[in-house]
Amino acid sequence: MENHEKDIHLSPEAIQVLLVSPWPGNIRALRNIMESAAVMAEDGNILPKNLTGLAIGASEHDEEMALDEGVKLAEKREGVEGLIIIAALTKTGGVQVRAAEILGIKERSLWHRIRKYEIDVKSLKMHG
Repeated sequence: MENHEKDIHLSPEAIQVLLVSPWPGNIRALRNIMESAAVMAEDGNILPKNLTGLAIGASEHDEEMALDEGVKLAEKREGVEGLIIIAALTKTGGVQVRAAEILGIKERSLWHRIRKYEIDVKSLKMHG
């Protein structure tokens, strides 16, 4: 992304979509979706329409089925945690110290989570 200093926020509706949508792949796929959404966000606010690549617009029955088919809370929580970390790193241009401050965690804790979710921090650094 060209403007890493732009404040990017997930709208409550976008958060809801992320929580009920089946993930199309691993954290890398999710990162790509979020990077694309951040680019398309109007005024830095990510809306459900910006989340291309997710199964958005599924019927209520489909959402219930997706939850019944073995989606675990821990998997959803980890996916959302990964998104939040990517958003913080994107906002700070990949500066982990600043991202940890934004997230309210220690830098070492952030570093462990970056490794856990296989987040490519280099791809989030500002191009200067």
